[in-house]
Amino acid sequence: MLQRDSLWVGFLAALIFPAAAWFGLNYMSDTMVGKTILGIDFSGFSESFIVTMAVCANFFPFFVYMHTRKDDAMRGVGLITMVLAVLVAVLYFL
Repeated sequence: MLQRDSLWVGFLAALIFPAAAWFGLNYMSDTMVGKTILGIDFSGFSESFIVTMAVCANFFPFFVYMHTRKDDAMRGVGLITMVLAVLVAVLYFL
């Protein structure tokens, strides 16, 4: 389904990838708290870092759609990525 060239497919991909990245980073941060990495105690990732990296996960589907020339899906990913980036900037950095 994610191979079709449609704006809605781009919207869907742009919501799935950040959600998966957020879940993965949050899980990794929670399971590694208190462990020693290179002699330094790991205290976990900040919430703003996790959310920012989750939004950056949209670069993967964006570049895949750009390489395969699926312009409508690429526009959908770009639009949702811009909306998410503005939300992150407003909520965490302003």
